[in-house]
Amino acid sequence: MSQWTHVCGCIRVDALRFLGIDEKENIERVLGHIVNYGDSSYETTIPCGSEGSLNYQIIENPDKSSMAAFTVPIWGDLRDYGDVEEIKNWFKSACDKLMIRNAVINIEVEYCEDVTYVYHKDEEET
Repeated sequence: MSQWTHVCGCIRVDALRFLGIDEKENIERVLGHIVNYGDSSYETTIPCGSEGSLNYQIIENPDKSSMAAFTVPIWGDLRDYGDVEEIKNWFKSACDKLMIRNAVINIEVEYCEDVTYVYHKDEEET
């Protein structure tokens, strides 16, 4: 029987798009390359199970003058995976490298307690 980890999260990213910086490319670099089942390489920074990685999509606010420039939903079902701390550390590390308005992720490892992590820029390391 496989161990599954189910993940659902969202990041709101601020950006000053009128400066011409490609923040969308930066978000992709920071979050990592999505790995799908059957891909030949699992080299990425994003957490991966035995059948692929977490997924995300970058949704751009059409109002170019808005600071709330992007919303990034994150989801996935990782097979043969159960490392909550690795997911939290990946999420926190990614958020630390972006200009975040809000960010939250819920991690449910089967047969374990759900963990919900809310990112705060100024939190102390524990």
